[in-house]
Amino acid sequence: MAKCFNFASKADKRIEVFTLNEVADGSGGFDTNYVLQGSYWSYIEPLSSFEVFQSEQLKSKVTDKFVIRYNADFKNTRVTATYIIKFDDRYYDIKGVKNLADDMKAEGYVYQAIKAVENDSLYGRDLTL
Repeated sequence: MAKCFNFASKADKRIEVFTLNEVADGSGGFDTNYVLQGSYWSYIEPLSSFEVFQSEQLKSKVTDKFVIRYNADFKNTRVTATYIIKFDDRYYDIKGVKNLADDMKAEGYVYQAIKAVENDSLYGRDLTL
């Protein structure tokens, strides 16, 4: 018998997703800052050491997986890769998004698994400015 996935009972963490905003500074350059894109219920899985090892072999160090309900804003991985996640005063760079069906294995439009790497270069930065 298949194991039933209960997202509502697992998604007990609130994450915030920020987008990069560039504004012309008037002298030919740009000022950049991060703006809140949205806040989502998620469940978070630290990747196993084997999964981290696999990602390093592909030259993409991934440390955590965030699972949220499907959101069309995240369907374009090239755009989503510029977003960052804030959770528990830690920041993560998004490396990839996989759309999942309700069984959490097949491709679909029910959930999204966001793979990300913790980024300590953003610590202390006020993202809402």
